[in-house]
Amino acid sequence: MAAGCERMVHPTITGVGERLRQRRFIGVMLAAPFLAAGAAVTLVTSSLGAAVTMAAIFTAFGLCWFAALLVAASGRMALAGRAALVLGGLALAGAIFSAGGLASPIALLALALPFEAWWIGGSRRAALCGALSALGAVLL
Repeated sequence: MAAGCERMVHPTITGVGERLRQRRFIGVMLAAPFLAAGAAVTLVTSSLGAAVTMAAIFTAFGLCWFAALLVAASGRMALAGRAALVLGGLALAGAIFSAGGLASPIALLALALPFEAWWIGGSRRAALCGALSALGAVLL
């Protein structure tokens, strides 16, 4: 998948570090909906029904893949990265709520947001933004 994501990075991005950040972001945005879809099937179907589950799955795929396409087409990651972090926090809050609160193992996914933000951004500031997003999800 790394080679495919490398081809999706905008050709005007020539810096090695920025190409790596965009490649990682695009890869995460292409893969994240599969995790969200699995969580939606197991957590949402029993309480809200199949129609809402399908809507949640299609929304996750559409938003994540649109963010990846936006970065690949424009070469700018600032807005899409912030939006993905905020929406990831909201999705995590919904998953924690659907799973029964902080006592469920789903709450451990809050650790993924700071790690992924650090991995993609490569800075302490990115990790702090991810940690704030995870904290917001837990508080919600």
